[in-house]
Amino acid sequence: MKKLMKKLILTLIFCLVCSIASAGMMENLAAVAKKKVAPGGITYLIDEDFEGTGTPSGWATSGTITFDYDNGGDTSLQINSNYALATTPDFSTGTNTTIHFYFTLTLPTLAANTLVHIYNTSNVEQLQILWSGAAGNVLDFRPHGGAVGCNTAITTSKQYVWVDLPIGDGTMEIFVSTSATKPGTASDSVSVTNILAPTYMTFTRTSTAAPVFGGLQVWAD
Repeated sequence: MKKLMKKLILTLIFCLVCSIASAGMMENLAAVAKKKVAPGGITYLIDEDFEGTGTPSGWATSGTITFDYDNGGDTSLQINSNYALATTPDFSTGTNTTIHFYFTLTLPTLAANTLVHIYNTSNVEQLQILWSGAAGNVLDFRPHGGAVGCNTAITTSKQYVWVDLPIGDGTMEIFVSTSATKPGTASDSVSVTNILAPTYMTFTRTSTAAPVFGGLQVWAD
């Protein structure tokens, strides 16, 4: 009888230990599942699909903004009034030397329009993205907000945009496509100098054409 009781107690202890271990393992797996990673296993600094309701956590706005705009089935960010701003939460690139941006852009009307500003921690602009008719219906990417940069022609259909921006000196590459697959060759590139580590970005508009943004991802390596 004593041997049986001892066996039952050992069995119960074993089951209890297994249960605790299993719970811990499930918790770890859940944590891994929630973690967003960019290509190569790098953690996203921002990963926002605008699928939630209302203003995403950490974002700031001024003017009229819609975060739940239906862009052909994709919930997106729409800038509804001139000079309205949607500002991302702050992020840090750490010691990384390149920062990458990805988002979709739909312009219902092609009109001169400043669209994206990317700033460092001192609120100094490191990159400006705008639509320019003067250069031939192109999306312009201007380091430090200057007049010189690189560009590529776009249409009113949804555009998939990637920017690889070096921190410090180097070559900025842009990739723009009408499909969700990043092109193997850059649409354009330009040498940049003294790019300070970006820490946040704003989405805006300066014309009557209301731009729509979706699927924002930011990572560094």
